[in-house]
Amino acid sequence: MYLQSARTSFTNKSTESKLFVNGTEMFSVLEDVDRFLEAGGVKIYGETAIPRGIYTIILSYSNRFKAILPEILNVSQFTSIRIHWGNKAEDSEGCLLAGKKGSKQGDNWIEQSRDAVIELVLLMQAAEDIGEEITIEIV
Repeated sequence: MYLQSARTSFTNKSTESKLFVNGTEMFSVLEDVDRFLEAGGVKIYGETAIPRGIYTIILSYSNRFKAILPEILNVSQFTSIRIHWGNKAEDSEGCLLAGKKGSKQGDNWIEQSRDAVIELVLLMQAAEDIGEEITIEIV
């Protein structure tokens, strides 16, 4: 399974992306501020999006969320990076928040996050069940 998070909107509070699953746009993503770490930018703990690149994802149990969630592995300068639910960048410490883009709050906000994450986890579980490797490319 191949995921691609294509960053589309940058503010001083967050980064918004479109999340594609095997080439089909399915979700919105909200992250912390993109500080272009892959180009030498400086990380601010809890307020920085992960660097662009290709990463392996596994499903694993999150003690924080008490649920099986996607874990993004081997992210330079980061640990315990997941795709999880939340509505605003403050709900993340470098993780990707999956949801739907709504008009309720405007920029720096996503909606229906818990439902989106559950749907994504089910898709990933089906891929894992047939032995597929799961990767995500952040662009």
